[in-house]
Amino acid sequence: LRHFLGAVPRVQRSDLGPVFVEPGACVLGCAFRGGHIGKRAVLVNVKAPYVDVDDCVLVNVSSLRPIYGRGGVLYNVVDEATAGRLSCDGGAVRADVFVPERPNALPRLGPTASRHLVIRSSMETDGGKAWKQVLEGNELSFEGVHSLNKDVDVSAAQEEAARRHAHIVAKLS
Repeated sequence: LRHFLGAVPRVQRSDLGPVFVEPGACVLGCAFRGGHIGKRAVLVNVKAPYVDVDDCVLVNVSSLRPIYGRGGVLYNVVDEATAGRLSCDGGAVRADVFVPERPNALPRLGPTASRHLVIRSSMETDGGKAWKQVLEGNELSFEGVHSLNKDVDVSAAQEEAARRHAHIVAKLS
């Protein structure tokens, strides 16, 4: 796939401080000041002060705190916390969803209709079987997120996500 996409070098368009990137890792469009990227890690558009990951996939992640993990997935994550670390250990999966305001939908959906939803799961969770369950740490089930996003303006949702990622990146600069 890297050859097909023209991403032959494993580290591209990245601004890395003292980071050790093991052969086999793939780091594209990332920026962090230090860390270690294990040979079984794929990072695309990750911005954080420090990263120490292996056997992880991180895509579109902006974090004010260090990211640590083995065996997890972070997708479209905006982490504004400053204490501790952002973890993607032990098969943990996190995907953030950005919902633009929709005045007609918000009253119907109640307090769970926030603009930034954090969806947590695990590599062991079968989303089809857990479709109607509200998993620990989530405001909504997968079905609830689907219902919330059925008629969302995708461009507005993307703009909201981009604005929040840019806010984190500005703070990291």
